[in-house]
Amino acid sequence: TYLKDHLSELEKIEQDILITCNQQTEGHGRNNKTWNDSEGSVAFSFTFHANHSPTIIPLFVAMEIVTFIKSEFHTTLAVKWPNDLYYLNKKCGGIICHKIDQTIIVGVGLNLSSSPKNLTDENNQIAHLNLNLPHDFKKSLPLKIYESILKSTFDENKIINSFNQSGLYLNEQVTISEDGQMTTGKLLGIGTIGEAIIQNDNGEIQKLYNGTLRKKD
Repeated sequence: TYLKDHLSELEKIEQDILITCNQQTEGHGRNNKTWNDSEGSVAFSFTFHANHSPTIIPLFVAMEIVTFIKSEFHTTLAVKWPNDLYYLNKKCGGIICHKIDQTIIVGVGLNLSSSPKNLTDENNQIAHLNLNLPHDFKKSLPLKIYESILKSTFDENKIINSFNQSGLYLNEQVTISEDGQMTTGKLLGIGTIGEAIIQNDNGEIQKLYNGTLRKKD
């Protein structure tokens, strides 16, 4: 919210912009869902300049964070379509994107260490990664993650191939709900702009560009 409200002023410096905070008080995700802050979490937003579909950018950011956490902390996360990070089958983070003119604003929330709070969101148990963090991690870690993202090449084929090899719930029965509509079927992977590809019980292929995905009970 801060970055959106001050974007025109901040962009005058003609630099990439990263906003971090010690405590987030109004965290939110897609469709105005809330995201709770905790002592062991980071919340940050940054600018990203790319002529790419907003459907695939959250997946790119999520996969870059997965790569960073694996390299830095030897901890394996998974990406759940369209914008969530999971650890041991529990949600540990999420990404939200807004486009203003030619600038993408990316917001990230990520739980890194255990917290005295037992947090849940509307649909998921919340995981904490229990990482060994430096004292200044609320600032230093977002900076390292952002620098890693800026150094990476945005390659749609790489994103698609990576998700289609390791995305959460691949080839499992899932439901995707959006605006009161529910689609059920096998998650085959993602398409050229990050859309979910679902095969229903009749063998028909459907493409979905947004929604809340859950593993079918």
